[in-house]
Amino acid sequence: MNESFSHTTSHATAWPDMVQSAAGALTGMDGAGGWPVQERLSAFFFMLLDALEGAGVHASTFNREASACASDFHVALREQLVDVLDAVDVPGVNRLVTDSAPSRFAVAEILVQLLSTSLADASDNRERSAALADKSLAWAAALIANPIPARTLDVVRYAMEAGYLRWKP
Repeated sequence: MNESFSHTTSHATAWPDMVQSAAGALTGMDGAGGWPVQERLSAFFFMLLDALEGAGVHASTFNREASACASDFHVALREQLVDVLDAVDVPGVNRLVTDSAPSRFAVAEILVQLLSTSLADASDNRERSAALADKSLAWAAALIANPIPARTLDVVRYAMEAGYLRWKP
């Protein structure tokens, strides 16, 4: 058995465990259930990064074994995002969108790309990738928590109730 296969096999079984561990740590944090989506998503990201670093995962290993859309890691991320994105500042209408498979896929892909970038970052304390992660996750959270869809629905509902719009099936 060659060393790269052995290394691949050991990480392959641990990828979903790393994701579940980070999600469990987030859930176990005091008050995390009341955090806005940006804080929840950022904490989850940095917990994932800590888990990967703690396991000694290098960027090349992560990219080869965990970054693909069908990888166990990516699938586990999408499953855990149901709970991670369930934040107090996400309007009800947005929950319908963020709870969809395409939305979770997009957020998982953002996380995977940021993790890959962070693992490859050679700057002091990974300052450059940490700043990129902060900005990217703030942007994603703003999209998730944006009240425009809920407000749009309120306007349409009012217009229908007031008789300005009519529903004709």
